Amino acid sequence: MAYIQDVISNGSNTKSIACGGSIISDKYILTAAHCFMHKEISSGQFLRNKTNVILGEHALSHVSYCHSHRCASPPVTATADRLYVHPEYTKVNPVTGVYSDNDIALIRLEHPITFTDNIRPICLPTAYGQYLQQFAEKTYTAAGWGRTTPGGPTSDILMAVKVPRQYYMNLCPRGATCRNVISDKQICAGGIQGEGTCYGDSGGPLMMSVGLHPTTYFVVGVTSYVVSKDAGGCGSGVPDVYTKVSEYIPWILDTIF
Repeated sequence: MAYIQDVISNGSNTKSIACGGSIISDKYILTAAHCFMHKEISSGQFLRNKTNVILGEHALSHVSYCHSHRCASPPVTATADRLYVHPEYTKVNPVTGVYSDNDIALIRLEHPITFTDNIRPICLPTAYGQYLQQFAEKTYTAAGWGRTTPGGPTSDILMAVKVPRQYYMNLCPRGATCRNVISDKQICAGGIQGEGTCYGDSGGPLMMSVGLHPTTYFVVGVTSYVVSKDAGGCGSGVPDVYTKVSEYIPWILDTIF
């Protein structure tokens, strides 16, 4: 997994916006389009060295991370070279009403990644991956450095949570202004009180493994958004929404090759 740090400069004010991402090749990171909506963006835009991608990270504030006398190699900071946002991304689709439609983007790195035990790519759900998904459990894993409580700080430690896939469409039965229009290019997952993704997890992976290959993971979704505050916000017991990666395989492959 990758930690994306985007620096915004506005005169004397500078702030940083962080999102997650998934390594899918030695030069490309898969993430969410909305992570970059604080600036004017277009597909193929150069990032001009203002965006860093940290690879192999676990604990953000620690130089090294050790567990049971085993230490991970130091994280690597890579420079982002170019941003590719899906050309049909919209915050709200004016025709269908779908919120965060086509919320997917790719970051090209300036230099190829040197893979290690802690820095590895995740599999894309191509035809083979979609076939395996039929045999997978209906519980996925989401990961990120986002908030662990609504309104709290983002996590210093990379967190992961098991989230069941949901198939119903009415996301927000308690909220009058909830975003409950979901397209077939999105996945609903979660729905357990106190568990799920939160602010800061955007762009991170929704992953699955299968019984035949339990150590091989596929990225099936990109963390897109949590429900509105009217329904309780993060961990409210209402499912979160992810961009379904299998719907964008042609765009991804056309972009990176």
